[in-house]
Amino acid sequence: MMLPESRLDTHFVKDLISLINPKSQFSFLNYLCVHSKVEDFLNCGNTSPFRTDFDRYVQWVAVGLHDRIRTSTEVISIDLDSTGLYLIKAVNPDGEETVY
Repeated sequence: MMLPESRLDTHFVKDLISLINPKSQFSFLNYLCVHSKVEDFLNCGNTSPFRTDFDRYVQWVAVGLHDRIRTSTEVISIDLDSTGLYLIKAVNPDGEETVY
């Protein structure tokens, strides 16, 4: 819920990517750096970000990944190929099937 001054219940390192790749350009810490907010966040005495800040972070990541995000698409199946890569079969709103 986006109540005023409400915070997430988790540490900021549990963002969208840091546990997988702490050097990612899409980490919450990088978001804070890009927006000149890292010092304010680190000096606030709390490791849980405000929900509004985390919401803005998620939107920032979505903008950065806009060319790789598919919306209004239904995933039909997820399988592994012989090399261990995931094959994702999806249908767009026009009914066209695509494998990613």
